[in-house]
Amino acid sequence: MDMSMSTSSMNMPMSTTTTGMPAGHTMGGMDHGGMDMGGMSMGGSGGKQCKIDMLFNVNTIGSCFFTSKFYIDTHGQFAGACILALVLVVALEAPPRHARFGTAYIVMLFAMYYNGYILLCIVLGAFIGYFAFNWEPIAVSDQPNGTKEATVCCG
Repeated sequence: MDMSMSTSSMNMPMSTTTTGMPAGHTMGGMDHGGMDMGGMSMGGSGGKQCKIDMLFNVNTIGSCFFTSKFYIDTHGQFAGACILALVLVVALEAPPRHARFGTAYIVMLFAMYYNGYILLCIVLGAFIGYFAFNWEPIAVSDQPNGTKEATVCCG
């Protein structure tokens, strides 16, 4: 049984015309030398590359959050992103508001970058928010002079 395959080439003559086309464009040779790509850039904002890892990371400079426009150039910008995450989580612990769902969604997007510093700020924000807004009064006694045990044990 002969397993050899013969390859045949198909030549299709294409006429290349330059009528109405800028210099550098030909139809047959696929030369797109002068073609404008409409401002598309795969390098992020201004040719900068975003460092996005889907595993736990501690990237600071070069990180992008939410979009390539939110590119971190300096340590101060990263500190601002951390403070933003902390404040958003503290706001989640505040008394119920209408924007709670949207705020929780933004915090979830922050957490999905798996950045260790951002995750730490989220935990700290939840801790601070809980202690700032979730105080419950402890009734030591139902009598005015407070003679009842605070532990309410054995009595």
